[in-house]
Amino acid sequence: RCLRQAPRLHQHRRTSQVRFLGITERPECRQEYGELHRSRPKPAQVRLGRLAFHLSKRRYLAGRQCALRMWRQQHRPELAAPISGFQRALFSNGKEVAERARERFAGGTLIPRDQHWSESVEATHEALRDPTCSVIYQGAFERDGVRVRAEILERIEAERWHILEVKSTVRTRGSHYDDLALQCWVIDASEHLVLERMSIVTLNRDYVFDGKTLELDHLLRLHDATESLPERIETISQLTRELITVIENPEAPV
Repeated sequence: RCLRQAPRLHQHRRTSQVRFLGITERPECRQEYGELHRSRPKPAQVRLGRLAFHLSKRRYLAGRQCALRMWRQQHRPELAAPISGFQRALFSNGKEVAERARERFAGGTLIPRDQHWSESVEATHEALRDPTCSVIYQGAFERDGVRVRAEILERIEAERWHILEVKSTVRTRGSHYDDLALQCWVIDASEHLVLERMSIVTLNRDYVFDGKTLELDHLLRLHDATESLPERIETISQLTRELITVIENPEAPV
C-alpha cells in the first residue's frame, strides 16, 4: 500500500511555541495539511480516458508516505478529516509567515493564482527573462505531469537563482526537504534559470518581538539545503512515474 516512507530528520516531536504569532503547535493536534483541503481543483495532465490528472506537491508528499492516502485525496476527498479551529489557525499562521518572508525579500513579482495554469507558467517565464526582476513569488513550473509553485525565487546574478521554501515552523523536517527537492527537480527542466542555492525558511524560536518593529532578519531563519538535496532529487523521476500510475488508476491501490 505504501510505496515509500518519507525520510524524517527529527524523530522527537516536542511542543513548540511560536512567540511572534502566539500559537502553540501541539503534535497530538497536528494533521497533515494535504489531508485537510478538499477545495483544490482536480489535476489535469496525465490522461485517464476522458479525465486528466497532474501530480501536485501536496499529492506527491502524501504519496511518499502512502499511495492509498494520495489516491484518496484525488478520488475520495470526502473521506478527509474536517478542519478544526486549531488547524484553521495554523493555516492562517502559515499565510502570515509567507507574507513576512515576502517582506524580507521585497520588491518581487507575484505570479497570480487566480488565473489559468498555463498563464501562470508563461508569466513566470516572462519574469525570469526580465533582467529588472530580482525576486519572483509563487513562480509556476511543470515537468512530466508534475506542477509546483516556488514560494520565493531570488535572483543571484543573470540566470542564477536562489529558491526559498517558507515554513511556519521553528525547525525543519524531512518533508520540508522532500517538498523543496521536488520543486528543484521540476524547475531543473526549465529554461532561463539555474538554481545555485536552495534554502528552507523557518521562524527563529529564539526571536522575541519587542512589540514595536519586527526585525525580519532575526524573525526568519534560513537553512541552507543546497548540499543535502541532490540525493533526494535523484529518486524523484522514478517515484513520480510510480505515483502518477497510481493516481490515474480508478481503482484504489492495495
